Amino acid sequence: MEIPPGYRFRPNDQEITLFYLINKVINNPFPDGFKNTIRDDCDDVVYGDFMKLTKIFQETRMDCLYFYVRLKKKTLKRVERVNQYGTWRSQKDTKIFSDPPYNTNHVGSKRSFMFVPKEGVHGLGRWVMYEFRLDGIYRNTTNNDNIVICQIKHKKGIKEEQQLPQMGEDVHFNTMGLAQHSTTEQNYTGDQEFVDFLTSVLKAY
Repeated sequence: MEIPPGYRFRPNDQEITLFYLINKVINNPFPDGFKNTIRDDCDDVVYGDFMKLTKIFQETRMDCLYFYVRLKKKTLKRVERVNQYGTWRSQKDTKIFSDPPYNTNHVGSKRSFMFVPKEGVHGLGRWVMYEFRLDGIYRNTTNNDNIVICQIKHKKGIKEEQQLPQMGEDVHFNTMGLAQHSTTEQNYTGDQEFVDFLTSVLKAY
């Protein structure tokens, strides 16, 4: 099966959970045309080397990509979400049902994140992530590798002239933990979700 020209991969929450995620977890084979729609072996990209993630988006020229990720858990309930350049900050958790609008069969959940760069790190753009996991009636499905699907959206292009600091380079941060941009008002006021998130972070300080 070949994907036709112009096709854009935009599955809904039920398709991500009930087709792509559960079949990956239980190791069911995918048809040929579906093998590369979600990137695999990217554990060190999503929750690791942020430069690799930005490079993938630059090379594909896409603003939304999907990744299979094997979570690295610090404890039974805590996942390592910090890298050299910032933190994936959790926002909210939403249940996924197989039968909307009736919502009687809870099959999974998705958690939203915003990437918050450390002070002194510039040129990252704006990043939003949705992490899909099996839940509800599939909560006890064997998933020894802790596999989830991460949908990542890049909301502003990375400026080529603004390079990320190299690995091992000293970067100094202040206590705010947020990158400063000269176009803050222009970039953020059009996205109420992002404004609300920043407000909650600032209140915490």
